[in-house]
Amino acid sequence: SSGINAEYGEGTGLSNPRDGATVSVTWTMKHLDRDLETRTVKFILGDGAGEGVVAGVEKALLKMKKGESASVTVKSPYAYGHVGDGKLAVPGGADLVYQLTLEDFEQAKYKHEMTNAEKLEFSEKAKERGTEYFKAGKFDLALKKYKVITEYLEADAEDFDDMPSDSDDEDKDGEVEKKEEKDPEHDKKSQQLLLAGFSNQALCHLKLMDGISAFKACENALKLDPQNVKALFRRGQSAEMSQEWEDAIGYFKAVLEVDPKKHSGCQQDQVL
Repeated sequence: SSGINAEYGEGTGLSNPRDGATVSVTWTMKHLDRDLETRTVKFILGDGAGEGVVAGVEKALLKMKKGESASVTVKSPYAYGHVGDGKLAVPGGADLVYQLTLEDFEQAKYKHEMTNAEKLEFSEKAKERGTEYFKAGKFDLALKKYKVITEYLEADAEDFDDMPSDSDDEDKDGEVEKKEEKDPEHDKKSQQLLLAGFSNQALCHLKLMDGISAFKACENALKLDPQNVKALFRRGQSAEMSQEWEDAIGYFKAVLEVDPKKHSGCQQDQVL
């Protein structure tokens, strides 16, 4: 099941907010017949967990229009789970009812609508949020954010030269491309972020005990910077996790060749 049952009202406009949209929301939340929370909050869809918004509310908002109200029953796994929430007096295993209004939203741009500068800014925000999640021990949420970086910037790095230009907009496109292409500062930042994205994905995969995905993320990082000590070290850890002992030894030796002072992984557990 989808984890929510919702009765939607009438809203205005044709569009629903999608992941990445900035939404302004008001709700009253009940358990049985007790009102437990009344709140107005503005947040980015997909980042609700960082603002104390439960997954079921985010799911409901994806189907709502501006100004629309809905009565949404959120099943416990999509609310506060078997632990509940002491501050809000939500008991463990509770299904909750939200009277939810989507006051307003600002739609997220699609990737292809963004300039390279916008993609960079979007990726920087994703990295900040990923690091907040990582520090809070929410490795799966952190991983999602680090994947946003590589999804948005990898295409930027690869597709740039062979972007077809629209024949009627040829001159205009050419201008924009030239302007965006000749920005070494942008390229440098983009490469650094891309590297951090892959390296931090590897660290999240290791925390989630997925050695194979960690290894792939390390390989992607090392394509960008073959001597990156964190990626080299994490590659060794991922081989170790997959019990590829001989490979692991070779990979750890490669770390020492690049940085002979690396006796231990003491600093390797930090996000970039």
